[in-house]
Amino acid sequence: SNAQGQVTATLTSTAAVKNVQVSAKAAANPSWVKADSPVSFEELSDSYQITRVTVDVDQDKKRYNNG
Repeated sequence: SNAQGQVTATLTSTAAVKNVQVSAKAAANPSWVKADSPVSFEELSDSYQITRVTVDVDQDKKRYNNG
């Protein structure tokens, strides 16, 4: 928390969801406090592209491609 007692939380989601009610509590205040408004997570893209992959060499020094 900052000097004013405000706490920042970062929320992430792996799926698009709407109107989720977020609540939090701190050790100093055992009561749950609801966020001012519901939050939503939107899917930003329906397709993904891998542009670079790094493969480490394993212990027997063989390299593997596609599994």
